[in-house]
Amino acid sequence: MRKEWTDEEIRLLRNNYEYIATERIAIFLNRTSISVKSKAIRLGLSKNYDWSEDDDIYLEYFVFENDTNINEAAAFLNRTHNAVRTRIVNLRKKDSSVAYIRKPWTEKEDGFLKNNYKVMSDAMLSERLQRTKGAVSARKRTLGLQKVYKITPSEDKEIRRLGSAGHTITEIADAVQVPRRIIYSYVHNHRINFKREAG
Repeated sequence: MRKEWTDEEIRLLRNNYEYIATERIAIFLNRTSISVKSKAIRLGLSKNYDWSEDDDIYLEYFVFENDTNINEAAAFLNRTHNAVRTRIVNLRKKDSSVAYIRKPWTEKEDGFLKNNYKVMSDAMLSERLQRTKGAVSARKRTLGLQKVYKITPSEDKEIRRLGSAGHTITEIADAVQVPRRIIYSYVHNHRINFKREAG
C-alpha cells in the first residue's frame, strides 16, 4: 500500500532535494529513493548542484532583506529558497563585498513616511510598510525626517518645578510626556537640577 506524503515530509523534501543526495533523504524519510525522486518530479524539484559563474555574478550584486526577495531570486535562478540562501552565505564567506538586494522605496511609501513619521514609531512604520525597522530608520535619515522636540514654555516651567522638587529624569519625562532622552539633554543643557536615578 502506498504511503501518503505528509506536509512535513513535503516541506523537508522541498528544502533539501536540490543539494542533498536522494538516497540520504530517502533513508531519513523511511522511503525508497524511487518514491522520493518521483515526488520531487511531481513537485517540480530538480537537482542543481553546480552554480554557474553567471548565477554567482547575479547573486554577488544582491543580498536579501526578506524572504520575498529570496523567493524571487530562487524563481529567477530556478533554485530552491534554501539553496539560494546557502549560496549567498557561501559567497559572502569568500568575499565580504557581496552586495544587497534591497526593495526600492516607492513614492507612495516615501509619502506615507513623510506623513506619519512624527506620530508613528519605527516599529509601527515598519509593520505597516512591511520593512525592517533598520530599513525604515535608514530611509528616514535619507529623507531628512527627524522628530524635533521643541520644549514649550509651559513644559520648561514644569520641568524646572519637578527638577527642583527632587524628581528623576524618568519621572519628569513621564510627567510632561516627553521622551526621556529629550529631557536628559534638556536638563543638562539648561543646568536644571534633578534627582539622580537610583542604581
